[in-house]
Amino acid sequence: MFIKEHRAHSEGPVGIRAKKNIAIFSNFISNKYKESINSILHNAK
Repeated sequence: MFIKEHRAHSEGPVGIRAKKNIAIFSNFISNKYKESINSILHNAK
């Protein structure tokens, strides 16, 4: 328990918040522009 808490704190609330915001943002983008993102990723390979 202590180790998990320590790992979370070492990352800092800003880092955790940023990861959540990035996840929300990427989900929003992929939902709104799913086809275009898929075609871009496909062309990039």
